[in-house]
Amino acid sequence: MKKLFYIALAALMMLPAASCKKAPQPTNEVLYILDLSCDASYSLALSSTNGFLPVQVTPQGASLTKLGRVSCSPDDVIECVLSEQGIGITPKKIGSTTLTVWFSGDENVKATCEVTVSKDPILPASVSITKTDSHFSGGILNLAAGESLQLEAKVKNVNDELTTDYPVVWSVTEGEDVISITESGKVTAKSGASGDSGKVKVEVQGYPIADVLTVKVLQAPTGMGGFTFTGNYSPNGNGEVIMKKGKTCPFMFSFTPSTAIQVPDVIVSDESILSASVSGKTITLTGVKSSTSPVTVTVRSHYNSSVSKTLTVYVFDYDKFDVKPGDYVYWNGSQFLSKDCGLRQVAATSIYVDASGNRKSSPTFTGTTQSGGYNYIGVIASTSIPNDDDFMGCGYLSQCRDKTKAAELYASYVRNFRKSNLMGLSNSPSTHALVIRKDQSTEKMHWQDNIEEIASSEDQQSGTNIYQYQLFGILAFSQEQATELNPRFPKYNYTYCLSGVVAHLLQVFYSDHVNNSSYAVRPVKYIDSNYTDVPKLYGATSSRTTTGWFLPGDLEWSGIIQWNLPLIKASLDNGYSTALSGEYWSTCEARYGRTTVFQFTVSGSPVIARTDVYKERDNYKSYARAVLYL
Repeated sequence: MKKLFYIALAALMMLPAASCKKAPQPTNEVLYILDLSCDASYSLALSSTNGFLPVQVTPQGASLTKLGRVSCSPDDVIECVLSEQGIGITPKKIGSTTLTVWFSGDENVKATCEVTVSKDPILPASVSITKTDSHFSGGILNLAAGESLQLEAKVKNVNDELTTDYPVVWSVTEGEDVISITESGKVTAKSGASGDSGKVKVEVQGYPIADVLTVKVLQAPTGMGGFTFTGNYSPNGNGEVIMKKGKTCPFMFSFTPSTAIQVPDVIVSDESILSASVSGKTITLTGVKSSTSPVTVTVRSHYNSSVSKTLTVYVFDYDKFDVKPGDYVYWNGSQFLSKDCGLRQVAATSIYVDASGNRKSSPTFTGTTQSGGYNYIGVIASTSIPNDDDFMGCGYLSQCRDKTKAAELYASYVRNFRKSNLMGLSNSPSTHALVIRKDQSTEKMHWQDNIEEIASSEDQQSGTNIYQYQLFGILAFSQEQATELNPRFPKYNYTYCLSGVVAHLLQVFYSDHVNNSSYAVRPVKYIDSNYTDVPKLYGATSSRTTTGWFLPGDLEWSGIIQWNLPLIKASLDNGYSTALSGEYWSTCEARYGRTTVFQFTVSGSPVIARTDVYKERDNYKSYARAVLYL
């Protein structure tokens, strides 16, 4: 574009002199009406020896070198010299500058030009048509009759770098009656050309560099085959896919006839719950978040919207492949195995999934017990167990005051109780679980004296009491007990031993060393001595072994009630006629010589209630149901 600047230098007239002088005869003299113009921008390469910017001057005959001057800012990009025809330019460095040519008679008469000095051009080496769109298959572009697609070409220079310095030219080299293409590369399959093909070419303008693409014109689909599921998930008997949050469900689609173009539109009714991606003829669904509401997935032909199929999908926190509360646990002589009990609670408390992946509204037990010589151990109560290697805070025991006296307590009983030492389920190696024992014992609870009664005097460090004394200042067996001890002994920091397994192991140790066997913790001793149908676990040594079963504490029962107690109860009841509801001993020692008894009420689907009952520790009879970490 030209920039035009005009100035009219008005006729200069001799004005009258002062009244006291004689005025000369007036005369008129027109100096110039001047016009300067040049291009708005100018570019040249750094390697150019010279450049030239033409400048037009009006009226004809006016001398640019006499009437004009030139400058640039910044002044270190180019050198510029004024001539009668324009401005000579010599590049000095890469950059941009504003060049101005002025009329020396009036600073307001000027013309400007942006001058850019660029690096030396790098020659083009190749051009290629991008073939990543879903319309491409095997490097061939498939279009339906009447369809258009914008093509993209990429040019690389001799340094194998993408460049936009060189324009490209598109053309049809074969099949002009089948396809057409615009200057910008938009290709169109002509109507009525189904089954035919043509070729388009893209070339770098001015260079013998090109790429050729075959374009095949296909017919739009007229029908659709069924979905083929290739992963773990497939529709249940109701045609629903029930999948787990974070998992994927791949399946394949097919439009008919097979020669029709296979390009789908996938519409997901709620993408916050479920996402979908397409690769060729495979669609992959991914569960984003769990929801009790179904998500519909519609697969539709991009070229014929009347051809489509819809799939109903539920995304839950759990699916039929998960080990779940209520499943049986077996010991086959060398490994632990789990057995599906029939139903899984997968979302809200009212939604369950059976082994076939069908949704149910109640936890009706449908499983059967295992046969074939396997030893039935119990029922999974929870798969949420602590993750830290210092499992259940066993490390607190290393803080015993006299480590020599505490060595037997720490090393022989609890050191090896870590998650890394748990066996797990052999048929689901990534799963650890809390298992409820299949039966229960009825025992009177005879509890040791309160910890503060034994250890309140620091000189009571002999005989039986020495082991209890080692724990004084570290552990309490209930929140009530910790609350009572902290103000009485402020120099110690008492920690509530939430874990039943830690408390159980300490009570076993106490019961092993108590002088009078009538003071042993009977439910603890019964469990440790009689539940012997599994390998010795958790800190077994040559001098001391424990079965791994233990009397649960607050941590275990709190975790259990977060799951589905009616389903666990049904699984326990099946074939064994035992009930989960009732009162059970815990390892929690309350204040004033009382022990906490967990009382559960389980009814309906599901109604769960827990009440902590405080019972006098001596001669009270209640059930002791053991649990086990795997």
